[in-house]
Amino acid sequence: MNRKAAALKKIENTITRQEVEALEAMRDAYEGLKRRLELLDRQIKTSESSIIQRLDDGVASESGMDLSIHEVTRRYPSWKSHFVAATSAEAAEKVLAETPPTITRSLVVRKAA
Repeated sequence: MNRKAAALKKIENTITRQEVEALEAMRDAYEGLKRRLELLDRQIKTSESSIIQRLDDGVASESGMDLSIHEVTRRYPSWKSHFVAATSAEAAEKVLAETPPTITRSLVVRKAA
């Protein structure tokens, strides 16, 4: 290998300051976006909860949109199949019968036609 080829090979295998600084800038941008997304998620949940509560209280909507509350009740836990395998279906049914359901409520917004 001649000197020029060896020098080029060395450059290709060198990590430059610019490369590392670019990586750090991308990491900083990513962390900033994550923080902004977390803040936005909290704001959305707060706003949605407020609107749902006011709908529950009977407050009228002047939004011109159809607002409704979607409610899902879940009682089937992810651990049930493992519990049945370790004990019995009857034991699982007894535990489930005594377990209060998980209720998830979300706001549904439909634009008026």
